[in-house]
Amino acid sequence: MKRFRLIYVWSFLVQLYFRAVRPQMLAWGLEPENSDHLYHGDHLIPTANLIATRAIVINASTAEIWQWLAQMGRCRTGFYGIDRLDNWNIPSARYVREDLEPLECGIILDNGLQVLDFQDNRYLLIGGFHIPNDFDGKTDVSYLYQLEALSPTTTRLTIRMRCLSTGIKGWFYNRVFEVMDTLLTVAQLKGIKERVEGQTPEFIQIPLSDVDEIP
Repeated sequence: MKRFRLIYVWSFLVQLYFRAVRPQMLAWGLEPENSDHLYHGDHLIPTANLIATRAIVINASTAEIWQWLAQMGRCRTGFYGIDRLDNWNIPSARYVREDLEPLECGIILDNGLQVLDFQDNRYLLIGGFHIPNDFDGKTDVSYLYQLEALSPTTTRLTIRMRCLSTGIKGWFYNRVFEVMDTLLTVAQLKGIKERVEGQTPEFIQIPLSDVDEIP
């Protein structure tokens, strides 16, 4: 009897996750009318088996937000999320840097992903392909950071993640990855909003030669 109770509880929790929790995780902050949109870069991973689209409204212009995106993940600037997990426990920058070279396609970010495409004040597309994962498999992943002006001083920032992990192990990897990605992306959206809205950008000159390489 006890075994059947455990099976029942486990079955209930699994259904609760997939029917109620998971849909909210993968579409955090997203307006219903934007849920079925096609986004720039979707074609790079046409058979993605994990897709998440999350968004936040920021009280700032697209140009004000773009300067934070353009420096993100470069020379330990950070990703504005959970630094312990994605920036070697180094606090993400709270200022706009002037020492970095202009953003270019092909730049490798601190997390190993590559800048694939961008348009100033509109979108940034990063990603990686055939990346070894913790389940002894390979994963393709892309992230689109899209800026949509709602007014001259209000912008919607949307982060679109597409991922492909193959095989049985890939399915289990995606279940772990989608939880971690939710935590990191939601923290990142809030971190960007906090920085853009709450901080007057302070400019600092740091010679690139003085920045250590990422271990």
